[in-house]
Amino acid sequence: KEVAGLRSDQNLLSANSYLGRNVTVDDAGGSPVTGLVTSVDSDPAAGVSLTINGNPYPLTSVRRIAVASNPPAASGASE
Repeated sequence: KEVAGLRSDQNLLSANSYLGRNVTVDDAGGSPVTGLVTSVDSDPAAGVSLTINGNPYPLTSVRRIAVASNPPAASGASE
């Protein structure tokens, strides 16, 4: 049980590094979907998911990660 909790924590930390990056995932039908990761969610039953184009995808569906061409400005940054 403790090992599963550690794995879940590690997956959440890993997923957080995808925020603001362009990620390609496989949808439920196996087709690639690419977009900016806007949020990360963790559910005890479903696991960790990334929100891309407004839709959740499991962390396990990630196929490619790239730096966003226009990354969002940091909160509080001066322009």
